[in-house]
Amino acid sequence: MLGAAVIATYFARFAVKTNIFSEMLNDRTQGQDQIPEWVVTLLSLPATPVGDWGSAMGNASSKLVYTPVWIPQLAMSIGAILLAVALWDTLYRTIITGKNPIVSEGVE
Repeated sequence: MLGAAVIATYFARFAVKTNIFSEMLNDRTQGQDQIPEWVVTLLSLPATPVGDWGSAMGNASSKLVYTPVWIPQLAMSIGAILLAVALWDTLYRTIITGKNPIVSEGVE
């Protein structure tokens, strides 16, 4: 369990770093998938100071833009973080209680 938790944490760290790097490079898809510009602005609001949210959304248009690569990568990063948290939680429960909380179920 310790090995799985460490590996998942390592993977989650680099998944998040990939998101940051992709956003920094303004990496865009090359296919035919386009989304409205206001969706990109809405998803990037957490990285914007709260006082600038109104002007950011006011400047966003309904024009279609190529999808930034960091948007689909968000789901992968969130999933990797949740996996790492779940594995660390299971490891701590195993250490504290002395019993693994993951049990197999037999088909009845």
